[in-house]
Amino acid sequence: SMERVEVLRGPQSAQFGRATFSGAINYVTRRPTNDFEGDLFVRYGTHEDRQLGAWISGPIFQDRLMFLVSGNIQNYGGQWKNNLPEVEVGELRPLNSGDDFLDRVFAVDGPEGNPAGAPGTTVDQVGIGDASPIGEEETLDLLVKLTWMPADSAEVGFKYAYTEGSDGHFTSAVLPTELGDPNFPNLNCFLPDDPAEPWYDTSVGEFCGEQSIDGTFHQINIPDIANGLTVADNGFNANLPPEQKTSQPAEVGLQRVTHRFLGEWLQDLWGWTSTLKLSYSEDTFEPAYDFDKQDVRAVWGLFAFINKTELDDKSFEWSVATPIDKPVRARLGAYYYEQERGLAQRSATGPFPVFGLAPGTLATAPRFEGIENAAVFGSIAWDIAPNWRLDLEARYADDAKTIDSGQRTGADNTPDPQSAQQDFQNFTPRVTLNWQATEDLLVYGLVAKGNKPGGFNNELFRSDVPSEYTNFVLNCTIGEMLVLNLPSGPPLRYECTQQFKDDVFFDEEEQWTYEAGIKSQWLERRVTANLSVFYIDWTNQGLFALTAVPSLAGGETPITVLRNAGRSKITGLELETNWYATDNLFLFLNYGLSEGEFTEGALPDTAATTGGDGSVVGNTIPDTPKHSVVTGFEATAQAGRSLDAFLRTDFIYETKKYSGASNFNWIGKRNIVNLRTGFRADRWTLTFYVKNLTDNDTPLNASEFVNFRAAPISTDPAFSNDGDPPRMYALIPQRGRDYGLEVNLRFGN
Repeated sequence: SMERVEVLRGPQSAQFGRATFSGAINYVTRRPTNDFEGDLFVRYGTHEDRQLGAWISGPIFQDRLMFLVSGNIQNYGGQWKNNLPEVEVGELRPLNSGDDFLDRVFAVDGPEGNPAGAPGTTVDQVGIGDASPIGEEETLDLLVKLTWMPADSAEVGFKYAYTEGSDGHFTSAVLPTELGDPNFPNLNCFLPDDPAEPWYDTSVGEFCGEQSIDGTFHQINIPDIANGLTVADNGFNANLPPEQKTSQPAEVGLQRVTHRFLGEWLQDLWGWTSTLKLSYSEDTFEPAYDFDKQDVRAVWGLFAFINKTELDDKSFEWSVATPIDKPVRARLGAYYYEQERGLAQRSATGPFPVFGLAPGTLATAPRFEGIENAAVFGSIAWDIAPNWRLDLEARYADDAKTIDSGQRTGADNTPDPQSAQQDFQNFTPRVTLNWQATEDLLVYGLVAKGNKPGGFNNELFRSDVPSEYTNFVLNCTIGEMLVLNLPSGPPLRYECTQQFKDDVFFDEEEQWTYEAGIKSQWLERRVTANLSVFYIDWTNQGLFALTAVPSLAGGETPITVLRNAGRSKITGLELETNWYATDNLFLFLNYGLSEGEFTEGALPDTAATTGGDGSVVGNTIPDTPKHSVVTGFEATAQAGRSLDAFLRTDFIYETKKYSGASNFNWIGKRNIVNLRTGFRADRWTLTFYVKNLTDNDTPLNASEFVNFRAAPISTDPAFSNDGDPPRMYALIPQRGRDYGLEVNLRFGN
């Protein structure tokens, strides 16, 4: 039931508000129609790629009440398999907790292979391998739309959408590491193996060069989550009942249910237009993932979590627009948005039942986050002279955020929730000048400000982070010390620094975009050519950095935080062209150039890796290729009476893009060829497709983590990196070749 997708480039904050920092994607569903019509779509492809969708629309009461109903179900079986090997009886899956006693906590006698779905002992999981699919996706979408026209001057719309998703474990491909390897496996630069190097006492090693999917595999502890675990009795949990030492089975991956409601009332008032929009949605997410990316139960399984997130949001928007046939046209409106998010979490099994803390069976106390956004907005379109138009748009918004954690104390494991709040105000204008030079040539220039909402680094409010630590970070003064005593390990000591406090929050990011361009048609409108050049000044830029927080189980846990540490400039151009060369041949070519570099910024993690000041000035902005090309053609030929044959190809090319702000490594160039061919008639279309024809395997993304399988770094106990695991990378693979058939049947007008 999707009619079109509108891609709006550049900051759209003035029109659409929050979360439109670099542009907006507007999904436009079909309007209910006054005539009966519909569509049936079927796809059957490789890797269990299946889709069945249909919609029907028509009048309930002619010219007054119309409806549209649609449904869609699709499934993708995934292209990858887990590679968790079976372990012989008597052998142990590596735990690598760093403590011999804690490793033995999991080494208990018990039967092998409990029935699927039944809680077992850890030994049950020690022997179980797994080769289940990775990257599965299954989605059900239902939609109901009504349009009511009670009078010629009024239109009332209602939309309800339901989505149910069930996805398998996400892809996370890693290179193999021999357990206990002391040689910084799969790293090749800034290795802490030479005391003469400036990074010897701080670096955890790095990989420099192009990331490749070759030799990687998935090795995820899926059985731990799917079958459940029971930990052995020990001095900490011996008195707990069995249900508090057992992590019950959970469905691996992401389960999601969404309900969305939208109401809209358009009223004509003597040429003026009043628009009222009301929306409400409920989302429930239940992810169950193993985040440590390897077969080790790192930190006693701390990184295997089962979460439940419930999210409710509502919005209100009302605007009034002046008549559109005047030389000056205006629109004024008000907007309100409210979101409430609750997150509950349990480990599978993790450190909690090992130490008699929050039980693995039960969820920890939930964390609550809230957002309130209130705004006023307006626009003026002014025909300042023949063929000249000036558009002025602006929005003023107040964005308030709150967080209330479900944390517990490290001293005696009592509930001690922590709270924080933030408030941001922003003004986002947009000015556009248009000159209609000829009927087929538009020249324009624009200036726009965009903003990205600030927020909390909510990993500091996690349920397994001692509340004393979070309270200290929120309230300490520079130079103050915290000594944290936990159930296991030596006391942890922290000094309050400005960076320490800044890591709790991140501020709004801002950018000013300056753009000029043309939109044109040539050769009797058979050729379209649009060209734009732009410059972006991006301030308060957020950069991801690795740090560590204490864990209730003892020791520290690595986390990623967002820091406002950067400023950058981006220059570029975009060219969009298409040409109807003949009635049977359509050609298109789109090219993008983006040159972005940091003009300010330093990262502590980069400083630790290089032994320098951590500056990223002059580095390229990550995750963005310098050059991108999309080109192809569609050719048609008559194959019979009212029957056409067609062939379409799409070629996508991207140059390399850096994985992080430090520019140590990058994702290589990407070449994707897609092909579609088939037959098209008035009432049906039959298509054979091939996606990624050449089976390009350039990974989509590379994210850094810690390699718990490798031996801890050994430099000097006085050095910050001594005892830390070395760095590693996990890759998100590109889907390989897929092919199949699609059938589309149409009826009605």
